[in-house]
Amino acid sequence: MLVYTNMKHILLTSLIVFSAMNFSTEIEEKLVNSGDIWTLGSGTGNNMSIGGEVLYLMPNSAYETYRSRKFSDWNQFSMVDTRNLVKLRRGYQVEIIEGLYQDNIFKVKLLSGNSKGRNYYVIAEDLLKKYTLNKKLVTKNTIESINKYLDYEEEK
Repeated sequence: MLVYTNMKHILLTSLIVFSAMNFSTEIEEKLVNSGDIWTLGSGTGNNMSIGGEVLYLMPNSAYETYRSRKFSDWNQFSMVDTRNLVKLRRGYQVEIIEGLYQDNIFKVKLLSGNSKGRNYYVIAEDLLKKYTLNKKLVTKNTIESINKYLDYEEEK
């Protein structure tokens, strides 16, 4: 019993020490920054009535879709009215305005198409998988960060 108690104390102490190391003061490189311009990739949006990529008119619609995907909880899924979606085609560009809901949803400005100049919302996971960052704005660290994220998502 004494060995078990000592092991508990050692385990608890090591857990506290190692968890404190994770809270370092280094600034973490963000994958998506305000002002970045992203272009919808060639493998996604199409001209047919099905498929393609969408932007959400309301932030809560984007967040509910994100939450339902993440937790596979489609029972609580709020239906999104198709009138509150904007369908995109290949080559459409968006500019990041700000991150919402802990950067899981981004407010974007549409730079292409009939609705250009209006603000919409996109799910961060969709942005990273289906869009490409304009090359003029890309730094080496940003490319490495995006590749690490995509590798991590593939491992899931």
